[in-house]
Amino acid sequence: MKICVTKSDIPKEAHFAIVEQVSVNIPGDERSRTHPDHGYPETTERYWRYYAFNDEKEWQQDIESRAGQVFGGMDTFVAFKSNPATIIVQVKTSVEIGY
Repeated sequence: MKICVTKSDIPKEAHFAIVEQVSVNIPGDERSRTHPDHGYPETTERYWRYYAFNDEKEWQQDIESRAGQVFGGMDTFVAFKSNPATIIVQVKTSVEIGY
């Protein structure tokens, strides 16, 4: 298993993947607590964490482990087979001069 934190970490070939919901609570500053509508209020940041697997058996074991969790379980992740696309960008410039 590999935790992918940058685009370059994600395998370019077909692989198995799990994306997991993650949330981080960021407390507000003192001013927002003592003077409502001022300062920086408490927020919750939500994002997805990407796990890449080359081994299907290890991927399936991870799914079984996550699905059996008492809190969250199936609601906190998505599992899938990934076959990343190759993207080719072509730039064409043409100039026409009309008289």
